[in-house]
Amino acid sequence: MTTSPSDRCWELVDTLHAARQTGYGDTLGGPLDAQFSELAKIYAAADEPSREAVREIIPDDMRLLLLGFSNRLATIAARQSEPNTLFEALLSHAIEDFRHDPRENIPRLALVHHVAQLLQLDSEELFSRVAALASTSAAGQLVSFAARSEEMKCLKVMRYERVETPEGLVFRRHR
Repeated sequence: MTTSPSDRCWELVDTLHAARQTGYGDTLGGPLDAQFSELAKIYAAADEPSREAVREIIPDDMRLLLLGFSNRLATIAARQSEPNTLFEALLSHAIEDFRHDPRENIPRLALVHHVAQLLQLDSEELFSRVAALASTSAAGQLVSFAARSEEMKCLKVMRYERVETPEGLVFRRHR
């Protein structure tokens, strides 16, 4: 018996929700990253009512975890020069729907923007693609961020630094 996309979304959300207690795992690109990536792909392929249903099943206490996937997938995208992974990183914001605290989204959006520049992608086009898959309010947030001046979306302003480690490039945020 095959699982419907809707049922699979519920399974993935349940699995990812449990990660609030256990953490993401020891390595980037681990099983939870792959499961979030699967959720993002299902979300992107869905029609608007189905995308709205996904946004609605996200428990409030899981929203910050979703934003963490933005950082994780952006880092993986930078290390592997993978535009599709960066698209999925930005989709985490559409799925989270800017409901936790939009101020938490902003630094992570800056990181996605930075990696888009590293990969020589059109950041505004990337944000527009995701905005087309987001709720009206989240789309407004994405478009508004993309329209900021470069100075207001750079890593330095968001207190990130790029660091090369033996495992590869990482982005550290200083509070």
